[in-house]
Amino acid sequence: MTKSEIQVDAHVIAGFGMTRTVTPEILQELLGEVLAAAAIKPGSITGIATLSAHADLPACTALATHLDVPLYTVEEAELPTVDAHVITRSSRILKRFGTGSVAEAAALLVASRLAHGAQARLLLPRMRARTERCSATCALAVVARIGEQVEDRK
Repeated sequence: MTKSEIQVDAHVIAGFGMTRTVTPEILQELLGEVLAAAAIKPGSITGIATLSAHADLPACTALATHLDVPLYTVEEAELPTVDAHVITRSSRILKRFGTGSVAEAAALLVASRLAHGAQARLLLPRMRARTERCSATCALAVVARIGEQVEDRK
């Protein structure tokens, strides 16, 4: 594994999959764990991505407000279009959404969209938080501009 610092102007998108009962605290804690695992500073996040059906959840809006970043949404029908680039292969999620990970697919879709179609890539497989009442997954995707270097995990 080699590491290079991600430039400030790279798009770093945190994608989330979740149950409707997720709390803001769970999302914030999970994002902190994902950022630490990827060695990314919290201020590097340029947006949050999730399903359109979850855009109105208080946990999502609270996280976007807390980070002072936009909350981007994707439609369920878009998820299969990036499944070849998703790392996690959950059979339950694949059957329901046509992709192995909602968090990874949402992050990839939004990062690519913000970079006008440039290929986004995941910084690491999604991570999961689960309690008795809810669960959530989070993944980071990045699109660096020409000349930038990004972390390379091998």
